[in-house]
Amino acid sequence: MLSRRGRSRTSSRTASAVALLLTALALALPAVAAADDQAAGVLVRYRVGTTAAERGDTRQDAAVARESGLPLARLELDKPAAGVTVEQAVDALNRDPDVLYAEPNRIVHASLAANDNLFANEWGLNNTGQSVPSAAATPVPVAGADIHAEAAWDLTTGDPSVVVGVVDTGVDSTHPDLAANIWTNPREIPNNGRDDDGNGFVDDVHGWDFVDGDNAPADVTLAGGNPGHGTHVSGTIAARGNDGPGLNSGVAGVTWSSTILPVRVLDQNGSGTLADVIAGYAYAARDGARIINASLGDFAPSASERATIASFPNTLFVVAAGNDGANTDTGDAAGCDALVNSPAFDPAAPPTQCSFPCDYGLPNIVCVAATDRADQLATFSNFGTRFVDIAAPGVAIWSTIPGGWRSLSGTSMATPHVAGVAALVLARDPALTTAQLRQALLQGVDHKDSLAGEVASGGRLNALGALTAADAIARPPAPAAPPAPPPPAPAPAPAATAPATPTIFTPAPDRVAPQLTLTFPAKARLSSAVRRGLRALTGCNEACTLSFRLMLDARSARRLHVRRTLARETTALRGGAPDTLALRVPKAVARLGAVRLTLRVRATDVAGNVTQRTAALALRR
Repeated sequence: MLSRRGRSRTSSRTASAVALLLTALALALPAVAAADDQAAGVLVRYRVGTTAAERGDTRQDAAVARESGLPLARLELDKPAAGVTVEQAVDALNRDPDVLYAEPNRIVHASLAANDNLFANEWGLNNTGQSVPSAAATPVPVAGADIHAEAAWDLTTGDPSVVVGVVDTGVDSTHPDLAANIWTNPREIPNNGRDDDGNGFVDDVHGWDFVDGDNAPADVTLAGGNPGHGTHVSGTIAARGNDGPGLNSGVAGVTWSSTILPVRVLDQNGSGTLADVIAGYAYAARDGARIINASLGDFAPSASERATIASFPNTLFVVAAGNDGANTDTGDAAGCDALVNSPAFDPAAPPTQCSFPCDYGLPNIVCVAATDRADQLATFSNFGTRFVDIAAPGVAIWSTIPGGWRSLSGTSMATPHVAGVAALVLARDPALTTAQLRQALLQGVDHKDSLAGEVASGGRLNALGALTAADAIARPPAPAAPPAPPPPAPAPAPAATAPATPTIFTPAPDRVAPQLTLTFPAKARLSSAVRRGLRALTGCNEACTLSFRLMLDARSARRLHVRRTLARETTALRGGAPDTLALRVPKAVARLGAVRLTLRVRATDVAGNVTQRTAALALRR
């Protein structure tokens, strides 16, 4: 698993990374220094109904500029002005009533029998107790401690129509074990310099690179600290199987012919931003990926990441549990967010019980722990019955890397086993919903005493078991014929009429916006407004929360070198009881001959319905 790690830089909250890819040779991969969060910016999501002008006012007040839009509705990436930290910008934006939430754009990091030459090394697919290179330090192998791939291949070896998005460091699409299974965009004409399919990406024939912003999502991590991570994951999912023996035949994937959609969101050092990860998720899902493999994670939750995953309910996100050897049962999003934002937070000792996206607990997420060759939970693997769903082989896993093959360990290596089996299931039963696909994976496990109380399903992935469970879900047995009806009973004697059962009516949900009244003078003398302030009369026909903002026109704000927002406040208002807002006007305004003020008032009732009123006032000497 490539992991995101939170680290404080100056006054902002950032993420750094340590890639915990544990090779069988026990070579520790180097930690990767995090990029400055100041460069990464701020993710801002606005409330429903905000206008472009209101968003512009919000950016000006918070001293940020819009850098780009993102695929989630009303979400954008903003850049703080010079001298403004990410933390200051986030605080200012979260105080604005037009903002749903704002958070740092954190830096993330990378957490039939086959006749292929290296198939004997793939104990996770077929474990006979064989000796595996670079696995000497692992426990004594137990025959059968595998996912029973060979039995599953008697039913299906996959289908190219099933697309698996690999959101990672990129993929070596020219690798001989992968080239035949790389996605080709059927709606894009290669190299014509046009966005033929209208998805916003020019010539994205074989995926997209969100790091470099081009159409070549190649895996170049051999030059950095995480050797071939995305390519290794892809080989476990869908390396071409049964294509040996021969010089170009190395390993077999869990599925031999499903399609890999390469999406690069992490650079050669395994680092990337939340904005790129979110964009990568959306790109893969919109281009047909029913399954997304996300072997990355962080101890800090992201509202934007969670909302993006939730917005694609027809895609199953298969994610890594994490490599901290920790129990994640207490690592819910609210608790972890409070820990990370606490003044006592120490980035050198992050809360290991927190692991995201695993701990979002969404219905379209399957979170994967790692097991070794003896069906024991790997010593490095996170666990927990609340968020971690299933275990799969993750120690000394042989797969593809750019230019060759090698063994790696981690929950990153366990995750693609589950993604691959999910692809086998959809190849056989393509009409399954995401919920049914997830159900089949968890119902089909091999239950193990060693995993009871460690993962929610209590078991290790079983490919044949998942296919069998899916068949039962997709093609349930016909119901038994009903028994013959009994002979009619004699008519009962007349009985006293029982009292009628009262009908209980459930009130419909309140979707009616509150009625807001606002009385504000259209004109006033400048000197009087500065000396005595202004008064606005407001009223609501029901209990409301009022948020108001008094703003100066842009031209006057520039002349006075002040921000446009002069005052803002939130207050509670009882239904039917009017209230008077006392508004102070700064003395500096008196230096001008005339100014225009705008008062914006938003009323929110207890059901969350919103009404907004705006009034303008001209002040002259």
